[in-house]
Amino acid sequence: MTKYTINKDDISDYVAGYNDEDAKKNFRLRKVIKLASNENPYKVPVGLKWFLKKKIKNIYRYPDQDYKEIKAVLSKKLKLSTGEIFPGNGSDEILDLIFKALIKPKEKVLLFEPSFSVYTILSDIYKAAPIRINMINFQYNLDTMLKKLSKQIKLVVICNPNNPTGTYLNSTDMERLIIKLPSNTTLCIDEAYYDYADSGDFPDMIKLYKKYGSKKSIIVTRTFSKIYAMAGLRIGYAFSNSEFIGLINAIRIPFNVNMLAEKASIYALQREKITQKSRKRNTENKAFFCSALERLNLSYIPTQGNFILIKIPIPGRIVFQKLLQKGIIIRSFNDPALKYYVRITIGTKNEIKKLIKQLKKIL
Repeated sequence: MTKYTINKDDISDYVAGYNDEDAKKNFRLRKVIKLASNENPYKVPVGLKWFLKKKIKNIYRYPDQDYKEIKAVLSKKLKLSTGEIFPGNGSDEILDLIFKALIKPKEKVLLFEPSFSVYTILSDIYKAAPIRINMINFQYNLDTMLKKLSKQIKLVVICNPNNPTGTYLNSTDMERLIIKLPSNTTLCIDEAYYDYADSGDFPDMIKLYKKYGSKKSIIVTRTFSKIYAMAGLRIGYAFSNSEFIGLINAIRIPFNVNMLAEKASIYALQREKITQKSRKRNTENKAFFCSALERLNLSYIPTQGNFILIKIPIPGRIVFQKLLQKGIIIRSFNDPALKYYVRITIGTKNEIKKLIKQLKKIL
């Protein structure tokens, strides 16, 4: 008999991207190119650095418990009430709170594979009964979703665009799914990469939430870790109906978002030219990267994110290890279905050139 409520062996492992400082130390490298964690390769704007230097003098104080300032800025941007907005310690914390608020042991959660592993980890922690749908050619399939959808499913989690495939559920299918959603089922859309989406039929979740949110249970999570280049500060947000937002706000820990993260996100939200520039660079570098892969005769999954899932002729783990020794970190997978795939962040053009040079030698 154990004294704990959960067995560690029952929880799936989260495998983070290889740390660049560890790579330098373990392989005696002076410089490392990290293309494993879908971070913004252009780092922090100089203006934000100076801004944070001014704000750091106040870190002896607790942040505002209600986060009124960032809620007000997001309210203006999203055209939602502050009661419909929740700031969190990265979108990961918000996802955890969603599971905590909704899921009792053995309740059903609809998940997709392959996708972000945190959904499976949370299902394990809260002892859910996950129903898994395998993507078809790495694409979401609405008909399959609708066949699995039932009143017994408490939560549906969709990563859009999906990590690690870069594929997405389009606007028409998203709306059809929402219409068919049972009244007791919550739809959670993880939009960590939505800022990078450039397809004309990518869903506008603000619009769909405003249209259906009063009748359907919808929550959308977003992050400042990607296009806003703040992965180390850990801040994200969600929007949903005020009742659900009130609930997750009640069960969060006090002061869940640190002061500097809140101030930095406000700075970025008020300077949209920064994200527009990052989006433009990603679109340009994506085209450059794809052309280089085609010249190597490597197939890839067209992406709406800031990363590409690439099929390779040898196991991805081998490519990962060989590139790591050369100071380039990418992502391989333990999932047997992805044995011959790697996921690579769309870096700068210079980083992509160095990567392609090494891939030529390996393959």
